[in-house]
Amino acid sequence: MELSGTVLPNFCQEFQQYIDDGSIIPGWPSGKNFTLAGSARHVLASKLHSIILPGSVVKALHKNNLDKDIWAASYKEEYDGLISNHTFDIIPEEEYQKLKCNHGVHAISSMCTFVVKHTNGVPARAKSCIMVLGNLEQRSWTKADCFTPVISIPMIWFLTALAVQNGRTLKQADCKFAFIQASWPPDEHTIVKPPIGCLFSKSGQYWQLKKSLYGLRRAP
Repeated sequence: MELSGTVLPNFCQEFQQYIDDGSIIPGWPSGKNFTLAGSARHVLASKLHSIILPGSVVKALHKNNLDKDIWAASYKEEYDGLISNHTFDIIPEEEYQKLKCNHGVHAISSMCTFVVKHTNGVPARAKSCIMVLGNLEQRSWTKADCFTPVISIPMIWFLTALAVQNGRTLKQADCKFAFIQASWPPDEHTIVKPPIGCLFSKSGQYWQLKKSLYGLRRAP
């Protein structure tokens, strides 16, 4: 196998070694600003001018920010992922006011965090994460009501023991948007204000959640 002029002999036998030493990054062929892995899409961080992360959407997309195009692509990746997973419906101010009047619903503010993910110490991915400011939610949940739809530590132990018992090899992978796969109860109304500076939300628009979103203190 040859990739970008580099010969990779005994690829099948030495696949893991190539990953460990950074010769290859599985599933991430090169592109201008993006890498593709099946249906997954990642924004490259290798061309970032600054290691200082923007603290908000407004700062990330400011006209004087040399990295604004990369962070705009990263934000679009996140937003498109939420849309494709049917995470929320976009509703106008009028509908929000009706929900507020009839159900006592108050819109919760949101924000976007920006991070750079590394592979073997090298900047690989510019990632955005839209999250709800759950600390501002005007609802009181008991401790039993608050949980996250992720695998528990005992379940990981169980799967590890099962793999060892059956002589299987353990592997891990990243599932994009795994957290937002939990559907929201139809009788529970949660309204979110888009992050300030959102590229795709007009003034007076709100998001009515259909699925869980990062930052909420309760997930179905």
